[in-house]
Amino acid sequence: MVLAITKDQVEQMAIPKSIVLHLFPGVFIVIFDILAAPFVEELGFPTLLTLILADLLILIPVELAILLYMSKKENDSFNIKQLIPYFEPLPLKNFIGFFLLTFVWAFLVNMLIFPVTAFLSENIFAWMPDVFFSNDQATLEALDFTQYSQTNLLIVLILAILGIGIGVPIVEELYFRGYLMSRISRYSAWTSVITVALWALYHFWAPWSFFAYLLAFIPVAFVVLKTKNLYIAILGHMIANLFLVISLVPLMLV
Repeated sequence: MVLAITKDQVEQMAIPKSIVLHLFPGVFIVIFDILAAPFVEELGFPTLLTLILADLLILIPVELAILLYMSKKENDSFNIKQLIPYFEPLPLKNFIGFFLLTFVWAFLVNMLIFPVTAFLSENIFAWMPDVFFSNDQATLEALDFTQYSQTNLLIVLILAILGIGIGVPIVEELYFRGYLMSRISRYSAWTSVITVALWALYHFWAPWSFFAYLLAFIPVAFVVLKTKNLYIAILGHMIANLFLVISLVPLMLV
């Protein structure tokens, strides 16, 4: 039986290396979005599918590949759990309490900061390619989905559940909050601020959401850091993303 590593066994990472590992997957995602968007439209799908495919074909494989490579390099094993020190058990009542606290906080932050996010997207970053706005609520509500076949829209929803709803929350939390955050844990409470700021910045395709991501996820990262339990972040991230996917159903399947 292989035991998960502890905080004291985690080798700390230089900040420049951490910055690169935080940000460079986002570069590949942006390139894919720009190049793939015209082909997605030609095939008769909304450009939202481009962002979903970027998750399934770039984000998840790239970040998993890094985790597997680092696990093999550091532990001579492809067991990702050996790479991450945040799988310690937590009493159920504590788990539920921390989860509800961070989830409600993230929800309230997103609601309150929405006007700022909307202002930034409409006035500061309006020059960005249209594909980056394809999952924006206002864009989706204004889009005439009747121009697409119900079969194609159903494919989009299924892939959104698999990618945005399930795959992304698991892989991003393993990669960012699990692996990368543990490698800069020497900064104590500032660790959560640093890693969430870099994670928010990595969303190059949605820079207007930087402040929303930053304020909403710092408490989540801090709780993971203190409880050593990554499942809190994975569950919260998954529920939030699945809620976004479910909100697409009445818009698409009319």
